[in-house]
Parts: sequence; C-alpha cells; structure tokens
Amino acid sequence: MTVIGRPLDRVDGRVKTTGAARFAAEHPYPGLAHAALVPATISRGRITTLHTGEASAVPGVIAVLTHLNAPELKPAPKVTPLRLSSLVSGTSVGYLQTDEVHWDGQPIAVVVAETSAAAREAAALVRADYAPAPAMVDFAAAEADARPQRGNPLMPGEAKKGDAEAALAAAPVALDLRYTTPPHHHNALEPHATTAVWDGDRLTVHDATQAIDWFRAHLAVRFGIPAADVRVLAPFVGGGFGGKVSIWPGTILAALAARATGRPVRLALTREDVYRTVGGRTPSIQRVALGATRDGKLTALVHTSVTRTGRVGGLPEQVTSQSRHLYDAENIFLRQSIVPLDLLSNTSMRAPGESIGTFALEAAIDELACELDLDPIELRMRNEPAVNPMDGKKFAHRMLREAYAVGAERFGWHERDPRPRSMRDGRWLVGMGVASAYHPSWRFAANVTVRLSADGTVLVRCGFQEMGMGGATAQAQIAADALGVPFEAVRVEYGDSALPMSPNAGGSAQTASVAGGVLEACGRLKRSLAAMARRTGGDTPRRSSGARTCPTPRPPPDRTRGSAGSPGRCGSWRTCCASSGAGSRPPRARSSARCGSIPTPARCACRGGSGCSTSARWSTRRRPRASCGAGS
Repeated sequence: MTVIGRPLDRVDGRVKTTGAARFAAEHPYPGLAHAALVPATISRGRITTLHTGEASAVPGVIAVLTHLNAPELKPAPKVTPLRLSSLVSGTSVGYLQTDEVHWDGQPIAVVVAETSAAAREAAALVRADYAPAPAMVDFAAAEADARPQRGNPLMPGEAKKGDAEAALAAAPVALDLRYTTPPHHHNALEPHATTAVWDGDRLTVHDATQAIDWFRAHLAVRFGIPAADVRVLAPFVGGGFGGKVSIWPGTILAALAARATGRPVRLALTREDVYRTVGGRTPSIQRVALGATRDGKLTALVHTSVTRTGRVGGLPEQVTSQSRHLYDAENIFLRQSIVPLDLLSNTSMRAPGESIGTFALEAAIDELACELDLDPIELRMRNEPAVNPMDGKKFAHRMLREAYAVGAERFGWHERDPRPRSMRDGRWLVGMGVASAYHPSWRFAANVTVRLSADGTVLVRCGFQEMGMGGATAQAQIAADALGVPFEAVRVEYGDSALPMSPNAGGSAQTASVAGGVLEACGRLKRSLAAMARRTGGDTPRRSSGARTCPTPRPPPDRTRGSAGSPGRCGSWRTCCASSGAGSRPPRARSSARCGSIPTPARCACRGGSGCSTSARWSTRRRPRASCGAGS
C-alpha cells in the first residue's frame, strides 16, 4: 500500500499540540531585550522634531532609535523578476535613515527595553512634529489616474484577441458590469515576530516568514554582509497566506536594534502594528463585459481592472489572469491598470489577483446565464475551450467538464430551483451556485538532500517553510513511497537557511517544487546504491536470481517486502547495504545530472565503519505551467 494518501499523524503534530513548538517570538537568549515600534501619524511629509525624552526616562528603556541615531542601512535592492529574491522587499523605504514619511503607520522610531511592557509604554510617549505634504489616499478618487501596468515574465500585461469592443456592440445579448472589491488585512494566528541576534558581523534571525532564502538574501543586502553570514530560522510559522512572503519593517528594525544595542532583540507586532506595517490585499475596480449569441456562445469577453500599489512598494496583481483561460470567447480584451497611492504597499494575500478577478468574471457569467434563461453549468460548458483561448496551446491538464458532471450529481444540481429566494430550509434561505476557478501551476528551483543509513532510516533535508499546510509530512510521505521504506523511518529537516535552498511558500508552488527534488534524489540514491553493490561484488538486480536483491528505482508494492528488483526482496535496506560489502569498502560515486536546462551536481557517498550511509542532492527547476479545474 502506498504511503501517499494514507491517513497519518503529522510529523509536527505532537510538538504543536503540546506547546513544545517554538515560534519566532519564543526563542530565549541571554540578555534578550524587547522592541516596540512608533508609527507616523501623517500620510506624507517630513519629521521636523522628535520628542523622545519621556520615553527614554521610562525605567528599563535601553535605547530610543530614530533617524538621528540609528545605524546605517543599505538601500533595498531594485525589484526585478530576473532576481526573485528582490521581490521580497515589502517597501523601498530606508527605515530610520531619513526624516521622510511615506505612509500613515510607517515606523519613525524603535524603543528597546528590558521588557516588552516597558518598550510599549515608552513607545506610546514618543511624539513627533511634522511638515505634511500633499497626499493621495482615496482609491476611488484616483481611478482616473490609473495607468496600464507593464507586463513581465511572471505577469503578462494587456492581452487582445480580435476586436472585443466591436463584437460586444454587435452581440445579440450583451452585459456590461462593474464590480468592486474591498481591501483586506492579514490576520494570521501568529502575528509577525522577529528575534534577532548578532555575533560579530554574523546575524541570526528567527522570523515568521514564508520565504527563508529570500529573507536571507535581503538581510544580507540591507546590512552589507555576505549571505553566508546570515541565518534565518522558521521551523514553525503560525499562518501566512502571503502576508509573510515579503520582508516588512519589523524584521529589518529588530535586526537594526540588535546591532545598535549589542543585545539579542525580540520585536513582536501587535494586531495594530500588523495593520499599519504589513501590506494586505489591494481594493479593485473591475469591468466585465460579455457578448453572446442567443444560444449562449460567447462572442466577446472584456475584463479590465484597476488596483493600487504604494508609492514606495507593492506589486500589481494578476486580476484578469483567469480570463485568459476559462472561456472560449471569439474576441477577448484584457487589461490591468494600477494607481500608486500614499499608503502602505499592497502584498500577496490568498490567491492574489485570481481570487478577486474570478469573483467578478464568474458573477458576470451567472448574470449572463440569468439573462439567457440558461443553466449556469450549461452556459459554462458551451464555452469550454479545447485549447487555451489566447494562444491556442494545448492544456497540460483540464478536466473541467468531468468536474462539473461529478459535482452536479453529488450536490443534486438537478433539484435546484433557479428562482431567487425560492429555496428554504425552515426559516433559512438556501442558495446553490457554481463557479470555475483558475490558478497557475508554478514550480521553482529546490535543492534537496536525501540520506539513507544502514539502519533503514532516511533523512530528507531542505530549507522549506512550514506554516500549517503539512509540508514536512508531505515530503516524508513522498520519500517513503519513493524509497519503499516505512513512513516512520523518514525524518525531515526544514525551516533553516543553513539547509539546501527551497522556494518560498507561496503560489501553491512549494510542495510541488520540493517534491520534484525529493523524487529525483531518491531515484539517484537507489541507482547509486545498486551501482555500489555491483562494484563491490554484492547482489544487484541483474545478477541476483535469488531472494536477495539490491534496490532499483521502482518501489515495492508494500512497505516491507516486494517483488524482484525492489529493496523489500532482500528484507531491508540494511541487508542490501551489507550485501554490497560497503561495511568494509567505502566506495564513492560522483555524477552530474541535468533537469530541464539546468545542470546540477549529484553526490552519493557510502562510508564504512558504523554502517552504510548514502546521500543524493538534487536541484529542480521548472517553468510555470497552468492547469484548470473546478473551484469551490
């Protein structure tokens, strides 16, 4: 029975449920100090005077850091899709480096004290005088100033097929609708927190981050030290959903305060701090216009959007991305526009762009179904494309028809009354509807080490992030299945920048990216072990005609004993390793591998003495691929 798909306890379940798991704000250090932020109270302008005397007099206060006395920070790196780690910059602001204010809530001082209570008490006493400057903070009023966003390799800009506006005007049935969505704030169970420790010029940071490797690169740039001298640890993250992908002021200022005071510093944001210093989902204004024949065939699809960024950061969102793929309209026009405001930068939040864009598109499709007096599922199926509507490429995977057929049967769609307010359960009104959803299928580079020991245990090492989605459990299942060992025999090390690099936990890309590396490493591990057996005179899959057979890339049907050519045939990995003679002769193998167009080293080694240990390292890189399916 395969390990994948079986009900299993999570590998981190016990430490989390018993309280043994330590999150970013729970790591003790000798001499640990605590920090609190002081926010600006204007949207744009300059600080003319800072009054810090009362704050400094609070018992336990160690320092009040401002732009007048803070250590130097290097500028944030320029954002470019050619260097993905640059995307981690929440804003471009040099915190505590100048007297400029860019948004209401920007930290203008940091209080460091012996206790968190003293730090917060003192922070509340800091006052500032300002020279305000004109600011634009009204999104609706700024709509007319929006400009079309530029495309890039990660996010295409405008798209056009045919003449959608002309087709819309000529359509027998046409709808032209406007939708708005509000801003949303992140509220993870664990608010953002950082514990920063300097050892000379080496920085260790415990942080609630979804992007360990990117944080490491960013901190190295901002503090002017080599990336090798920065260690970021995040074995447990209490929820993220995009809010912890970017690096926000709290992380930078915790490390800055630790450097300034020579003490380990913990900075844990309050909920108010999160709202004022951590970006959220942008509001949107969207136009969805649909033209169709009387029988429901789409002749025109227009989808445009306006979203906002901050003047000092934020990225556009892929609001119209699903409209490129979901419906086979004869004419399509898509455009995304942005307007910069004097507000905190926006950031990723739970399917950024696609979620709000899908809402508008699918609401419009339902409106059209009502106008045509056509079943909403039937309307969607009449416009289900055979190939990608914009470029004619074949889909790698698309089973939307099958998904709707199964869903309609299981949910009793045929019993639905389409009239509004017609379905009740006692005093409750009951609604039943459908919607399609789209999300890109991304895969990024992931470096993985897999080590097999003579006692049959397996160690998987990769610096990926775990924020509650069960990543460590998933990779343990994948490794156990690939190697044909019990799930309990696999241990996974993760959440540390000292481990092989992982992509960030965002875009639903991490599990697939790391899994590709785990599978490749496990395959190479088995081939390496089989090769060692052949070189040292042990049994190999080809030479053995009896029950003792060393491993090949194919896993056994069960987890303990398998067919010929599987590790189960010789009883255990320990037996296979022993039969290769590795205990007395330590052969080494080195080979190179190529995944896509990226040449990658793979290392395998078997050492004598206490037994055999063989490991393989693998890096994967894949271009983004897209797939469609029914959404809920």
